[in-house]
Amino acid sequence: MGNYKSAISHYQQYKAYSDSLFNVSKSEQISEQQIQYETEKKDQSLLLQEQAIALHEKDILLLKRQGLLQTSRLKQAGLEKTQSLLDAQRKDQDIELKEKTSPSLRRTRSCKRVSWKRKYSCATSHSPARVCCWSLSGS
Repeated sequence: MGNYKSAISHYQQYKAYSDSLFNVSKSEQISEQQIQYETEKKDQSLLLQEQAIALHEKDILLLKRQGLLQTSRLKQAGLEKTQSLLDAQRKDQDIELKEKTSPSLRRTRSCKRVSWKRKYSCATSHSPARVCCWSLSGS
C-alpha cells in the first residue's frame, strides 16, 4: 500500500494513453464526418448540375419545336401563295378561253382595254375608243 509514486506514474500513463486513444478516435470521427459532408456536397452539386442540364435540354427541345413550327408555317404560307398564283393563272386562262369562244365577250373586253387608256378623252362620237367598240361590234 505505500507505493503512491508508482500508482501516480501508472495513472499518468493510463491517462496519456486514454487521451491519445480518445484523440485518435475523435480524429477518425471528424475525418469520417468531413468525408460524409464533402460527399453530400458533391452529390448535391451533381444533382443541381443534372437538373440544369435537364432544363437546358427541355429549352433546346422547345426551341427546336418552335423552329419546326415556324418552318411549317412558312412552307404553308408559300404553298398558299403558290396556290393563289395558280388560281389566278387558271382564272386568266378561263377568261382567255371564254374570250376565244365567245365573240361578244372578246369585243367587250377589247373595248374596255381601249377605253381605260383613253377614258373621257373623246368629245365626239368619232373618238378612237368608240370607233374601236363600233368596229368590233360590227357597227
